[in-house]
Amino acid sequence: MSLGLLDDFENKDDAEFEQAQQQLPPPPPPQSQLDNFGVVLNPPTFITIYDVKELLLSIYDNSTIDLLKFSLCSHRDWKYNILIQAPPDMVDSMMSKLPGLLICHHHFNTKPLTDVDDWLNIDLLEPNATAESFATDTLVKSCKLNCPNDPQSIEELTKAINNATNAHEIMPAFLAIMSAFQLTANQV
Repeated sequence: MSLGLLDDFENKDDAEFEQAQQQLPPPPPPQSQLDNFGVVLNPPTFITIYDVKELLLSIYDNSTIDLLKFSLCSHRDWKYNILIQAPPDMVDSMMSKLPGLLICHHHFNTKPLTDVDDWLNIDLLEPNATAESFATDTLVKSCKLNCPNDPQSIEELTKAINNATNAHEIMPAFLAIMSAFQLTANQV
């Protein structure tokens, strides 16, 4: 009999503990993120970390780029982004230099991460190894540079890059994108 009372007491404590835990605010981001500032770039989905580094090398030197940490992430406002973690002075510099630039001939949005609460909107993602491995290929770069700037074309080129086993498999998909885009443009 006393064992049954003890079980009831333990279950009550568990329920109260779970209820109290649900009322707690979400945990803060990991300490390493609290120490960092950053910039979120929202480019077309076929843009890779390599492409962003290449863009930044047109503005900064190698030693400056070495100070930065790059990751893929999702953000509350945007699904696909490239996160650049940087010292505060670099965030200010990037926010003054990046707006208006193009990455592979495409526009992108930027958002600074300068407050602890900004990190609550960030979820880190794994980079697509296939897309990153093709980023240096001349053929793939050419496809990115010439891809129409409409969501359907960007999505189709992203799928072609992510699913290819070699860079030459991307060209037929790119030609189909260009053909479909041309047909649409002629109908307008």
